[in-house]
Amino acid sequence: MQTYEEQLFETLNLESQLIENAHFIECTFSHCNFFEMKIKNCVFDRCTFRSCTCAGTDFKYTDLKNNDFHHCSLVGISWDELKTKNGITLPFTAFENCVLKYNYFVKLKLNQFSFQGNVMEECYFEDCRLEKTNFQGCQLKNTKFTKNNLAFSDFRDARDYMIDVQTNKVKNARFSYPEAVNLLTGLGIILD
Repeated sequence: MQTYEEQLFETLNLESQLIENAHFIECTFSHCNFFEMKIKNCVFDRCTFRSCTCAGTDFKYTDLKNNDFHHCSLVGISWDELKTKNGITLPFTAFENCVLKYNYFVKLKLNQFSFQGNVMEECYFEDCRLEKTNFQGCQLKNTKFTKNNLAFSDFRDARDYMIDVQTNKVKNARFSYPEAVNLLTGLGIILD
């Protein structure tokens, strides 16, 4: 396995290529584009991604551990498939000013995580631990929440979320008016 430590990768434009058997430790990826890539048997450990785009990438037998994403566009990523085998560390530690489209978060422990200020379109959260998680100011267009624990989470100034209050635990979660009216949708209530 090829190992890269504390290296800077800038302006890479990779499309329909294979990256395999590589271990990236504390590397920085800046202004890189990864389209329709196959990433196999790799590890990304404590890396930083700045102004990168990742779309249509297929990850196989790959672990991401404690990575930071800043001003990135991330499309079609199933984060639950990228957590470490022991499940102790998350694939990410921060999303800052990112756009996430069609991302899946399933059975992840995201307690006290901050998604604040990110754009998350048509993402899906299922069976996640999201207690005290910060979604303040997020644009959550068609993002669905199913069977999650959202207790004490903060959705103030968040918009366009789809939270079924019958399948999610929302006790003590904070919401802003008028967007909070969306919580009534799953109850079959009609407002005139």
